[in-house]
Amino acid sequence: NIVIRSSRAEAERAWAGWAGLHCPIDGEERLDAAGTVDEVADALRALAETGFAHPIMIFRTPFDHATIERLPELRAALAAAAILFVALDGPGVPAES
Repeated sequence: NIVIRSSRAEAERAWAGWAGLHCPIDGEERLDAAGTVDEVADALRALAETGFAHPIMIFRTPFDHATIERLPELRAALAAAAILFVALDGPGVPAES
């Protein structure tokens, strides 16, 4: 679960709303990467160091437009680390790059 905002605290507040709406199952309720683009990129780089080099982002309604709009910045931040990601538009449909 990834939320990009101007701060970690703002991202956590946004995530709390989605988590309350979607009632994730045990183990899926945590916010894996949150905060600024740089903070989220750092979290994804740390995952890549453990072998997870292809994170997949799934956006559920209501869509997190604030995070979606920052994905190009995140992609650029991750490019140097050779981390690829796929954002899905709905159930299993790759978003256009």
